[in-house]
Amino acid sequence: HTSKNRDGFIEDAFWGATAPKAIAHLPAAIEAQGRDHLRAALGLAVRHLEGRHVDEEAVEQVGEVLMCGAVSVLVAAVKSAAEEAHILRDLQNLHIDPECAQDIYQVLDRGRQRIKSGVEVRGPQFPHIDDLRWRVDVTISTTSLSRVMRPSILLQLTLSDSCIHTLEVTAEELQDLRYDVARCLKEMQDLESSRLFRLPVSLQAKTTANPHHAPAPGMPLPKTPLPPAAAIPDF
Repeated sequence: HTSKNRDGFIEDAFWGATAPKAIAHLPAAIEAQGRDHLRAALGLAVRHLEGRHVDEEAVEQVGEVLMCGAVSVLVAAVKSAAEEAHILRDLQNLHIDPECAQDIYQVLDRGRQRIKSGVEVRGPQFPHIDDLRWRVDVTISTTSLSRVMRPSILLQLTLSDSCIHTLEVTAEELQDLRYDVARCLKEMQDLESSRLFRLPVSLQAKTTANPHHAPAPGMPLPKTPLPPAAAIPDF
């Protein structure tokens, strides 16, 4: 999923180049369960990401597929630090109704700091890149050669912990770096889609007991009754 930003440059969706399965299933889950169930799932998702207890029965009532999608989309949005227009555009490009997309963003906007704190507490994090500056230098000649014309790239990375790293690479080394980054992203996506990367047991479907519980992409999802008002937390 890609789109053009306001400057005309093509950029990936806030969840990355490829939508995780939980997010890819979200439009069908919303269409089957309805807006009210989405709002309930978003409230439960915020509670879960804050580290508070979420009743398993409440999750089953809103729908586990919808719940997993709500958790995944909130985490991706918080980690990306994307702006409102970017998030709404990506959600609508995923064929999510504009009103539902607005509901998702409103929950995100009100609970961003609480969700971010919860995500940070749940595991260690490394500094991320806040700024990247670059330039291309061309070596015209050396002491041994009168004409070289060899380009090199100078990169300056500013990290979130205020550290600044400067490095110089050749065009070939830059291509190797791009390949290694793409390979790492692919391996991370494969890991996230594997059985090892799941929500806590209290928030997942019992696929081993009922292998047909989680529908395949494109399949209609059964409607489930909306939980009582007491089971839907404020968000």
